[in-house]
Amino acid sequence: MKKLSPGWFAEDWIDFEYKKFTLLAYLQDVRRDFHRTMLYPGFGDLIYHYRNLVEFRDNKNRIKDQFPSEIKKLDFEKLKLELEPVISDESTLREVEGIIEYAIPQFRDCLEEGKTIYDFIDDKLAIDAVGVVPLYTNEGYLFIYSGNSPAVKAFEYQVSVFDNSGSRYRGIHTSFLRTFQRSLSLSFEQMKLALLLTEKKLPNPATFLLTSALEFPENETLIPVAKRKFIQFLSEFDQPPSA
Repeated sequence: MKKLSPGWFAEDWIDFEYKKFTLLAYLQDVRRDFHRTMLYPGFGDLIYHYRNLVEFRDNKNRIKDQFPSEIKKLDFEKLKLELEPVISDESTLREVEGIIEYAIPQFRDCLEEGKTIYDFIDDKLAIDAVGVVPLYTNEGYLFIYSGNSPAVKAFEYQVSVFDNSGSRYRGIHTSFLRTFQRSLSLSFEQMKLALLLTEKKLPNPATFLLTSALEFPENETLIPVAKRKFIQFLSEFDQPPSA
C-alpha cells in the first residue's frame, strides 16, 4: 500500500494539482484494500492523516513551521539565533492551505467507507467465556475461531491500563501460542486445559473465545478488529455492579 509522510502536503513540490494527484492515488490504494475487506494498515493511516490535517487547519501558524528555515542572524551577546523561512511568500502558504482544505473532506469520505466496513466486521464477531471467569481478567488466553475453518488460534493476552488527564485508557498485547484443530473430541474447554498443562504461566487464567461468523483476512482485518472488540469487552468487567 502507498504511504504518505506526516507532512506530505507541505513537502517537496508544493503544487495543488500535484498534491491532489498524490492524494487521490493514495486513497485509491486504500479503497482497493477496503474492497478486499482489508482494513489495516490503511484505516489507521487515514485516522492519523485526517486528525493531522484538521489540527493544522485549526492552527494555521503551524503551517509556516513546516517549512525549512535558514539562519538569518547570529546574536553572540544574547546567544540567540534568528531564523527565517526559506519559503515565506504568501502565495505558497495559500497553496498549502488550499491543499489542506481539499484533502480533509477526501479523507473524511474514505474514513466513512472504512468505518462502514469496520462496523460490519465488528457486528460479525461474538465473545464468550470459556469456563469460569476469575476476578482478574487483565491476563489470560484468547481463542479466535473464524468461519467454517476448524483452525482455532490461541493467544496469550495482557492488558495494560493507564490514566491520562483523568481518562482511563487500555492497551492490549497478544502473543500467539498455537493453533488447535477443533473436532468433536476437542472442545474449547479441552483446549484451555491443554494450555494450562503446557504453558504453566497462569494458575487460573481468564479464557475467552472470539468467534467470527465470516472469514476475513487475518492480519489485515480480523486480528486488529478482534483486539479492539476484546478490549471493550474486558472493560465491562471493571464496571461497578448496578444498585
